[in-house]
Amino acid sequence: MIRVLLFLFILVLSFGAILYTQSSWKLIFVFGKQKITLNFWFALTVLLLLFAISYWVITRASRLMQLTSWLKAYRDRRKKKLLEHARGQAVIHALSGDYKTAVRFLSVPKRHISLSDLILYATWINQLHDVQRLEEVLSEIQQMNAVPKGWMIWFRAYLLDKRGKKKLACEMLLDALDTGFTLKSLVISFAEYAQPEHHYDAISRHYHLLCRHIPEQRATDLFVEAVCSRLDIYLRSAQWETALNLLMGLPRNIKNHARMQYYKIKCYIELNQVKEALHLLAQTTFQDHRLIPLIANAAIETEKKIKLVLEAIRHNPNNKELLYLLSYLQAQEGEMTDMVKSLENIMYLLD
Repeated sequence: MIRVLLFLFILVLSFGAILYTQSSWKLIFVFGKQKITLNFWFALTVLLLLFAISYWVITRASRLMQLTSWLKAYRDRRKKKLLEHARGQAVIHALSGDYKTAVRFLSVPKRHISLSDLILYATWINQLHDVQRLEEVLSEIQQMNAVPKGWMIWFRAYLLDKRGKKKLACEMLLDALDTGFTLKSLVISFAEYAQPEHHYDAISRHYHLLCRHIPEQRATDLFVEAVCSRLDIYLRSAQWETALNLLMGLPRNIKNHARMQYYKIKCYIELNQVKEALHLLAQTTFQDHRLIPLIANAAIETEKKIKLVLEAIRHNPNNKELLYLLSYLQAQEGEMTDMVKSLENIMYLLD
């Protein structure tokens, strides 16, 4: 509006100038024998008008040429809004456990789906156990080349675990670790999926790697569980020397763990290395309840057992199981007075 008013104002001034100076300034155009005489201000006004009209035509023409790009931008905005709506509906249904409907809402052309949408899509298809379509989506993710190296291995293992195939997921992670993929996410997932009773060799082989990427206490507990599972197998099949060799070859912090004392003492007793067994028994705190029946059934002189238990009671005076064992051993030796005293101490602790 301001431009129109400005133009009209200039036009009025121009005509005013023309009327005021109509006999002063003239422009003469000669074409052969023809001669055209124009008022200077009139000619200037016509030029300004032509310039304004040309500018308006060019501006409108340029906007008309941009109409295609505007339409394309509109379509893109429309697709984006539709995709956001579909994503929102899919997430709502997935949170309620209706993965089939969630997958249907997100079933749009792959070129319009982002990486995060593809990951969600793969997760929901995995819940439906549609392995063929899942492989297609995983191929799409891999072709995007937008995930870190080794991430696809972790994601495949995660999907296997969600389908209840934890052992297969662990084997996949273990193959990756054995071939040099030592990503933190792979190590953490391996520690989570590993089963101590089945993966002793793998846990032993990658123990130091586990200590680097997960809390050392957690790695130690996992290794101890695996060692105990393997030792239980050896003890059930009476492989005493094999079990003892395994114990001696463990890292120092695992070998000195409290749970290893029982296995060492058991092996020493079965191998008739009584001196070593008694030395370990004198150092133990008897927190492992399996030690009490182990001492009671050990092929050791009863007198030595009594001395050993008395020394243990001196360090653990409130251990009722040790007091029961002492009374049992004293009864075997015929020391009835001492046995009664031991039982009285037990009754006192029970009160």
